[in-house]
Amino acid sequence: MTSALKKTQSTSVDNKLEHLKRQMQEQRLNFVKATKDYVVDWYQTVADNFYLLNKDITTALTEQQKYTFIDGLRNLQSSSLQKVELLTTNPSLWWDLDSSSNSDNDRYKDIESFLPMEFRYILGDLGILLVEYGYIVRSKFGDSGFAAEQSGTGGYIFKFQDLYFPSDQMKRSFDKYWELYKFAIRLR
Repeated sequence: MTSALKKTQSTSVDNKLEHLKRQMQEQRLNFVKATKDYVVDWYQTVADNFYLLNKDITTALTEQQKYTFIDGLRNLQSSSLQKVELLTTNPSLWWDLDSSSNSDNDRYKDIESFLPMEFRYILGDLGILLVEYGYIVRSKFGDSGFAAEQSGTGGYIFKFQDLYFPSDQMKRSFDKYWELYKFAIRLR
C-alpha cells in the first residue's frame, strides 16, 4: 500500500470519527438537558407525593410554612441545575471529550451505573427540605427512600437510596450515545 493511499484512508477514518464525535456531542448535550429536566421534575413529584400522602403533616403546617416549603422546593430545583451541569459535563465521563481515555467505556450501556454516586446525593438534597417540614422523621430515614450521613460540618447530607427511573429522553439520548460510541470504537 502506498503512503498516499494510507494517508487518504487515515484522513477518511479521521473525518468519520469527527462526524461521529459531533453526533455524540449532540446526544451528550441532549442527555445533560434531559437530566436537568428530570431532576427538577423528580423533586416536584416526590415533594408532591410526600405533601399529599401525609395529610396530617400537611394540614398541621401554617399557610406561611406551606409557602416557605414551596419556595424552598423552587430554590432547590433552581440550585440543582448547576449541580447536575457540573456532574454530567465532567469530561472524563464522555468519550467524545476524552477519546484518548482507556477507561471502561462499557459504562455507556446503563444510565444508572454511568451516573456517579453524586447523582444520588443531588436527589437526596430534597431530604433536607422534607426533614425540615416534618415529612421525614430522623429515626425513619430508610423508610422514606433517603439515607442520612454525617457531614464533615456536623450536619447531615442525604442520599436517595431507592430506585429511580430515568426519563425517556435521558434513555433515548444515552442509548444513541452508546450506539455512536460503538461505531467510533470500531473505526479507531
